[in-house]
Amino acid sequence: MYTRGNRVFYDSFTGRILWQTGEISASSEPFPHEDILGRIDYIDLEFGVMKYNEQYLERIDRKTLKPIFKPYPHRNTQEGNGK
Repeated sequence: MYTRGNRVFYDSFTGRILWQTGEISASSEPFPHEDILGRIDYIDLEFGVMKYNEQYLERIDRKTLKPIFKPYPHRNTQEGNGK
């Protein structure tokens, strides 16, 4: 089985996320990222770096080129109160 990490395209001036390819977790064949021939900035995140159920990718830090993750906000629910 092959895996592939997430490729993140971002605005190099603001660090704002433009688009993401997503991860591939169980492929029977390798599925590499294609080369970028123009001037679009991106980083490749290793498989498993993102905790999709807990956090989202807010932006890329322009100076360090590191991803900035933010936790999803938690909401109190009324589950189980019989209403």
